Amino acid sequence: MQKIGPKVVAVIPTLGNNESRLTTLVDSIKKYSGAYNLKIVLVDNSVDGILSKLDSVDEVIWTGINLGWVGSIEYVRRRQEFDYLWTVQDDMTLLNDVLGILLKEFSGNSSLGVASPVMVRDGLIPARTRGGIFINEEKLEWINIPDVDLDPKNFEQDVELCFVSGSGALWSRQALEEISGFDLALYPLGLVDVDTCFRLRALNWKLRLLPAAQITHEGSGSTPSMLGVTLHSINEEIMKNKRLGSENAKVNYKNDLEYDFLFSIAKKSSFLFLNASNHAKSVFRDLDSQMVELHEQIAELHQQIMKSESKLHNVYNSRTWKLTSLFRFLAKFFT
Repeated sequence: MQKIGPKVVAVIPTLGNNESRLTTLVDSIKKYSGAYNLKIVLVDNSVDGILSKLDSVDEVIWTGINLGWVGSIEYVRRRQEFDYLWTVQDDMTLLNDVLGILLKEFSGNSSLGVASPVMVRDGLIPARTRGGIFINEEKLEWINIPDVDLDPKNFEQDVELCFVSGSGALWSRQALEEISGFDLALYPLGLVDVDTCFRLRALNWKLRLLPAAQITHEGSGSTPSMLGVTLHSINEEIMKNKRLGSENAKVNYKNDLEYDFLFSIAKKSSFLFLNASNHAKSVFRDLDSQMVELHEQIAELHQQIMKSESKLHNVYNSRTWKLTSLFRFLAKFFT
């Protein structure tokens, strides 16, 4: 089949912990995007390169370290030739011709930097999932949209967004080059799309969220939930501490360390945080189980106390207790 249109590279970072889900994603891409000039690149961030022989994609990259989400897409951006970079998460699935709809939006729109699909669940766009608008641009404060679960047909496309979701987003090569790509300071993931969109807007690039392009998305498919929450807070501080503007929208990279030294440290640290997060999750799961058990014990003790109080109440109000009150009083003087 003859490939048509501009050259697109789809980059899929993954830890390789769910090959079945990954296959479903790739199958959906091929189902809807087979006619396009598309190259599917998988970045295998697993320890041992378990997906190196996966033949359903065009290329598998395994560096031996966990590049994270931001490192993976930046690694591919620097090394692949493309007109558009398609950032695809391993826990999403295409519901229609997402790539075609996104490419059509770029056609004839030279100021468009990124276009993103919507996530659909039970026919609706879930609240606070696909982008954001400013409530205070000076302080970089925003609210996520949509504010409620919304029918895609009712989404207002004329709203000026401050960012769109990076899951399934299509990025202009020229736009990314102008800002020097994705900021590795946000390693391994978290608010990368927000930061990149902010920097694009600083150079007057436009953002689009297209309700006609639709995906499903599990969310945090490769990332332990506790780690995701922690990284969101950390990276939010990093991003908000930046001063956005045309003079500093670009990312500056500096590497003063020898490659071998840098790699040996990175290889250890890139998986350490995942192991630590999973260990913490296990510890908290045990603590949660212990708390449930303690709550059950407390409830049982409370029941016993209630029964004891009921018995005492019955004793104190019994006829026998009242008739023997004089004897108890006199007993105080003879004991």
